[in-house]
Amino acid sequence: MNDGNVSEAAGVTFNSHAFTHQTICGTVFAFNDQEIRLWSMSDYVACADDGWGAESFSGDTASLYIQAWILDSCNKHFSTQFTLDKSDTNTVERVSLDSVYSLDSAFVSVLMKVSSPNNDGFIFHAGGSAMIDTSNDTYGAIIYGYNETEVLLWRPSQTNTNGHLVYVGGEWGDGQSNQESDFVEVIVKVIDITDCPIPPDIFNAYKLYDGVTNGSKALYACKTGFTESSDDVMIKCIEGTWSNSAMFCKVVCPSPPTVENAAVFVQDNRAKYFCLTGYFTLKNTVDVIECRNSIWPSTDFKCIKYCPDPPNIANADVMVSKNVALYSCREGFLPKSGNNTTNCLLYEWQKTNFTCYASSCGPVPNITNADFLLDNDVAMYACRYGYRPTNADNKITRMSGKWTHTSLQCQDTTKGLRSYITNETLAEWIQQMKKNLSVHKLNTSAYNRSLISVYESRPSAVQIGSVGVFLISFTIVILILPDIVALVKNLCKKNK
Repeated sequence: MNDGNVSEAAGVTFNSHAFTHQTICGTVFAFNDQEIRLWSMSDYVACADDGWGAESFSGDTASLYIQAWILDSCNKHFSTQFTLDKSDTNTVERVSLDSVYSLDSAFVSVLMKVSSPNNDGFIFHAGGSAMIDTSNDTYGAIIYGYNETEVLLWRPSQTNTNGHLVYVGGEWGDGQSNQESDFVEVIVKVIDITDCPIPPDIFNAYKLYDGVTNGSKALYACKTGFTESSDDVMIKCIEGTWSNSAMFCKVVCPSPPTVENAAVFVQDNRAKYFCLTGYFTLKNTVDVIECRNSIWPSTDFKCIKYCPDPPNIANADVMVSKNVALYSCREGFLPKSGNNTTNCLLYEWQKTNFTCYASSCGPVPNITNADFLLDNDVAMYACRYGYRPTNADNKITRMSGKWTHTSLQCQDTTKGLRSYITNETLAEWIQQMKKNLSVHKLNTSAYNRSLISVYESRPSAVQIGSVGVFLISFTIVILILPDIVALVKNLCKKNK
């Protein structure tokens, strides 16, 4: 108002004509989902006069403020709709609530929706008190009151022809959009404005909550095609506010691309490929891919089948690592031509012209009580147990088709002592053990890795090496133990 006071518009009218003893003033409003309609008197838009206190209050102009609250964001504890007809015999309606509500926090609203022409579908607020001056004047109103458990509604008596459920006419609105209704739809709502609002939505998630009062809980679950980013899927209503959750719904990727002869393990939108038994991974290919925005990238991962045994070459041994074969000539033979490696492509071995020819130098010269190891054109001697070398010249080489000479000899160091196992038998055992355990350098995994640049990291290779060392150590101890026992017995006899 011009004097700073505020007066609320109403949804009911109690007078429609001015008389010498009464003043008509105020503003009436109705609304639907698209607009608000207002009716006012030409004299005053608001007043408190004609007996309402010693101090009169009136104004013919005012600034209009329209405010709307979206109460659906609060908890709508109770809502009911029904029709009301003035012609019914009862003039008082009782609406029982579904529970006991605190009057300190409950907001009760009674609305009247008309369906007759001029204002079809518009909603008027019911009144909280009766202010009619005379029954000879036309009016329209439903009066309501409430407590913690029910709402009471009063309507004009069916014998009162001047009273209606909704009326706008006479001097209201200068005859525009007049309304006279004796049949309306009543809407009763109870809203607790101190509880939590409806729990917030999480994109691509369902929510389930057990209420909006203090202590209520809400649980979220991602929709099909999505997964929870964390286990923080529950929030709680605490003194009118929902707790926070950082959970969101991540896109669940489809199945990753399939790779022939490979298995795949998927976790956290990452896929890792493994070759099936009988296949190995092609070098320099990507075995891990990550799904982003529900799309898997392509991968060049490939599994290659292990090839069959490589072809035999006369007088040559072969060692195979994955699909690479390495040839080496046997003792007494030398490589003549061709590459000593060949690859297996598309499950077939490439042809090779590698050959071995017999050495013209003949066999390695024999030294009594000595064994030797042959490495291509070099032979290295080692005296047997119980013998020692006369010098360090223990190597001979092939030169011009002949073996070079060495003056190495192996002298007996037992001084007449003999074990229960003869030196000849022991030498045969050692020779046989050397033959079984010796590996040509071209047959070693180190040499093979130097050619194909593959590190042998399999645990089985490490375990085989460890077992080999243990067996060698154990065999040597078994062979030496009888000699040690015999030596000790002989020394004991001499001391006696």
